[in-house]
Amino acid sequence: MEEFAQELLQAFRDVAVYEINGLLVIAYALIAQWALVLSTLCAAGVFALDRVSAGRASLTAGRGVPAPERSARLTLIIFALWAIVALSVPMPVPALGLLMWAVTLAVAWLIPSARLRVLWQGKVALTHAVQCSRDVRARQSRPDVVHAPDGRPGRRTMVGVARQCA
Repeated sequence: MEEFAQELLQAFRDVAVYEINGLLVIAYALIAQWALVLSTLCAAGVFALDRVSAGRASLTAGRGVPAPERSARLTLIIFALWAIVALSVPMPVPALGLLMWAVTLAVAWLIPSARLRVLWQGKVALTHAVQCSRDVRARQSRPDVVHAPDGRPGRRTMVGVARQCA
């Protein structure tokens, strides 16, 4: 009986070690993707501001800004695209995206009178960052060939990449 109790106690210890190791794996994965984790929090804040703005907006959105009820859906779509980019490119890009999400959230929160415009401009900037990151990533797969705007292949130059991403 005492031997059974020893084996049972050892099994509980083993389970505890497996659980702790599993939690450490999750923690290490989150630490490795810290910029994406913090971007998620900022995007949630932007989404919340979108919902608040949609609830309070009795006026039309204005020229160049989508209707407030669509703005929250756009936030989710842009964040999903941003998460894909953040997971597929090296580190400086996710950190810059985090900065863009944080600035959008902070400025929209600090200037309630221009909230709809600020949220929209922040999302447009993030969309451009996603597009540019995707283009740069595509060019990295074929570094010797760059397609010109008219469709002709040409040689890769840093000036050409900068012009196409601008």
